[in-house]
Amino acid sequence: SAAPRPQAFLVEQVPNWLLPTHYHQEHQFQVVVGGGGRMGANAIELLGVHYASPHSAYGPLVSGEEGLSYLTLRAVHDSGAWYLPDQREHLLLRIPKRHAHGAPAQRPADEALPHLATPLIQTLIEPDALGLAAWTVSLPAHGCLPNPGGEAPHGGRFYVVTRGSLVHGGESLQGLAVIWTGSQDFFELK
Repeated sequence: SAAPRPQAFLVEQVPNWLLPTHYHQEHQFQVVVGGGGRMGANAIELLGVHYASPHSAYGPLVSGEEGLSYLTLRAVHDSGAWYLPDQREHLLLRIPKRHAHGAPAQRPADEALPHLATPLIQTLIEPDALGLAAWTVSLPAHGCLPNPGGEAPHGGRFYVVTRGSLVHGGESLQGLAVIWTGSQDFFELK
């Protein structure tokens, strides 16, 4: 069989739609890239990040009036959702469960980005001993930031372009481009 591979995809929920409470078998991040709504009782914010460890149930995800769009990011491919309460018998109860959430405290306006003097880095999920973390990074025009966040001690790291562009491999990436780097890879934001 093939080696485990990273997985990234965009989910677009129509307005006022409910995705029931569920869990997955792999570690997962979700990055809100459009619209809004709520996860359980908590409001969902633009560029908010949610992390769930394997077999950690979350939800329901309810889209707001504008719908809800989010990127789902997994270091290892997962085959799909297991819905509760119907698939509770498959839920591994004895493994540790973890959720983490974060959203940017400030988001510079698009017209302000070219005028930044230095990179603006915001920690959304504080790094832990296992390497779990999330940040937003805003760079000035033609700015550069080597290996943001340092080495990823386990697994690897996703980079998501949400505004502007990022140069990678001599190519300009825009929109919702997603880049995966392994745990030993050096990466420079440019």
